[in-house]
Amino acid sequence: MPHVALRLWNGDPATARAEFPADERRGESFRPEPRAAVLLRARDARYAQLFGESSDHLRSFAYISLRSEQTFGLLVLASEDAQRFYPEMGTLHLKRLGDLASAMLQRHLAGA
Repeated sequence: MPHVALRLWNGDPATARAEFPADERRGESFRPEPRAAVLLRARDARYAQLFGESSDHLRSFAYISLRSEQTFGLLVLASEDAQRFYPEMGTLHLKRLGDLASAMLQRHLAGA
């Protein structure tokens, strides 16, 4: 995956709800905690700057929550292929990726 971005915040549930993109399948924001993974075809303007000059060419996105007891961050995978990530596809592997990344980051953040 050539386009990856990471966003971390303080674990506040209100921040997680405000930061995490809405689910196209549901047409609503997440309550009370973001789901494990959301797949979108549209770019969320809040995260466009994370990809710099490449952002104009990106067509599909996977937003993966990073969590322990609470959501503390967001891992964003992006592709120039509009069919790479789409709302109807399964998210099991992305959830597992989020679980692994969360565990690794928690260990790193605890040691910092």
